Amino acid sequence: AHNDSGNATAFSEINPESGLVIRTITPTGAHNRDWEDAASTGDTLFIGDFGNNSNNRTDLGIYSIPLSAIQNSGNPVVPDGSYSFIPYAYGRLVQQFGNPESGMSVQLETGCYFIVSQWENGKTGVTRLVFN
Repeated sequence: AHNDSGNATAFSEINPESGLVIRTITPTGAHNRDWEDAASTGDTLFIGDFGNNSNNRTDLGIYSIPLSAIQNSGNPVVPDGSYSFIPYAYGRLVQQFGNPESGMSVQLETGCYFIVSQWENGKTGVTRLVFN
């Protein structure tokens, strides 16, 4: 779980049975400009930093954090350099459809990220990004 923009650059591991926070994890050097969604492939956590409420961001992207980089005790810090940032842009779609509200899905089998966007004009779109 994570907070949206204006909050700490951290995410929480949640106990699936109790719903309580087990620990808070901080990726050093990352920024929570406007985190919108998170997804996992089992060995990697992806955090989508592609919120763009003011329609003026040019630094959108997805953090790719290997679960092996997350320490197993206390409130771990993920060292800068042990994760990557994959740039992303809505491009001409913002001019055409307005501000999006977006979510993300990752499919390990196909090697794709899918960003699903609900645009101001009511249209919904899917962006497919290939990784690997």
